[in-house]
Amino acid sequence: KGMKQRVGFAQALCGDPQLLLLDEPTAGFDPTQAADFRPLVRSLANTHTVVVSSHILSEIEAMCDRVCIMKSGRVVYDQPVHPVNGATGSAIRLVIGGRNAAFLPSLRLLPSVRKVTLLDADAPDQLAVLAAVDDTHAFGRELATLVSGMELSILSLTPVERTLEDIFLNVSRADQLPTGVCVS
Repeated sequence: KGMKQRVGFAQALCGDPQLLLLDEPTAGFDPTQAADFRPLVRSLANTHTVVVSSHILSEIEAMCDRVCIMKSGRVVYDQPVHPVNGATGSAIRLVIGGRNAAFLPSLRLLPSVRKVTLLDADAPDQLAVLAAVDDTHAFGRELATLVSGMELSILSLTPVERTLEDIFLNVSRADQLPTGVCVS
């Protein structure tokens, strides 16, 4: 099947089209063929518009610059695959040493914070949270001011990578999965 895919792709390129629509382009490829194919698609994006439709999210991440997730015929997510400088927000795991009942409500009120989720801490005198933030630099400044004013200490501050799978699962529902599409 992989060879048929490659021949079909070669046929599609014969007319030097401006737009290439690729539906599950690596289906049937062995790992070596798929690895060789990805840079080809990326290089074609320099001179062609390439649209890839796939449910293999690692392929989307490897081949595409932008991802659009559609659900019921409408776009529900449209962002660069690898956002620059946290442009679409970031998640940060934060562990605080000490206890202060006002810390959690105050953290939630910081301008850069969108959402705070309480996590299990490693010790009773610690507080662990996952903070979804719009701007990591602003969050760092705001957090430093907050914890110093409450005489708490930051034990760890770890960025949490959001994968394309996390994003896909976040915007989809189990009963009605959207279709993943990317444009290079």
